[in-house]
Amino acid sequence: MTSKSKTIERLSKSRGYSADSAARILDSLQIDWKKIVLVRTEEYLIWDEADEQPAPTKEAMFEFLCKDLGFSEYEARWAVEQISESRWGTEDL
Repeated sequence: MTSKSKTIERLSKSRGYSADSAARILDSLQIDWKKIVLVRTEEYLIWDEADEQPAPTKEAMFEFLCKDLGFSEYEARWAVEQISESRWGTEDL
């Protein structure tokens, strides 16, 4: 699952819902978007570790979550702050 904004976009394009209708549908489901952004952040860190890639910095992950996955700045900042400092890289990729 992705961010609320990306999900609304997909529902609009693939199912023909208006953005307002798609947002109301998602709101009615009471989805915990903070949990989703945290899980996505953890997944990407795990994938980098498994691929023996250098860990991203907090700022690089923040930008990825906002720009690529469509999470709000609040959600992205909250998620990266939940992760232990030892998991983050020190250099931007």
